[in-house]
Amino acid sequence: MRVRAAYALVRVALQLGQPLFDELAGSRRPAVQEAVADARAALAVLTLKDMSK
Repeated sequence: MRVRAAYALVRVALQLGQPLFDELAGSRRPAVQEAVADARAALAVLTLKDMSK
């Protein structure tokens, strides 16, 4: 749930959401680390799509 919230925050305010992603990426739980990696990959795809417009 926190990863999803950080993802939404990154979409709205990068400077606020990025530190949350960084914190969550350091989680001891592999599922959280994987969710952060997936969310970052999704953001990268969106960035590439935005750049192509």
